[in-house]
Amino acid sequence: MFGLYMGEIEIDVDSLQNLGIDKSINWPLVSHLNKTIQREAPLAYQPLGVLALTNVEEYIEGETKGERIYTFEISNLGTVRFDDDDTDKNQQMDEKKIEIENMYFSQPLGSKGGCFGCNVLGTSKGGVNFGLTSTKALNEKTIELYANNFKYWIDQALELEQQIAKEDAIGFD
Repeated sequence: MFGLYMGEIEIDVDSLQNLGIDKSINWPLVSHLNKTIQREAPLAYQPLGVLALTNVEEYIEGETKGERIYTFEISNLGTVRFDDDDTDKNQQMDEKKIEIENMYFSQPLGSKGGCFGCNVLGTSKGGVNFGLTSTKALNEKTIELYANNFKYWIDQALELEQQIAKEDAIGFD
């Protein structure tokens, strides 16, 4: 059921300097991340309700002390669909149906969360939206660089997707 489960997948990668990131897509890294997510995702989902098993005071104290333990956090809620089959069968014919084209969500990074975050949510009508977050400790120039680089890589992925679609349409192998 949507929204009743959560999970975590931890993926360790080398620093960007050591990965040789330039203005091209690092396909071995993309492949590694994709394979790891595909392999680990089915095992990552856990039912909510962990508060009954947790000493809340201890947990919150542990989450507020110490240094950040990772750099980037992504939360993907997936695509929210509003199918015609889900409409109220008793709805009057003259009532207008409400359609949600775009949705956004955001969540805090927390005191020990990543320095950067990306919250992803899509709808079947409007596509995908990204909400970028960062910590207050970062200066404005760093935040702007993060946002601009994120947009650059999304644009690159979209261009590549369009190129692949064109090649598929004309029959390139």
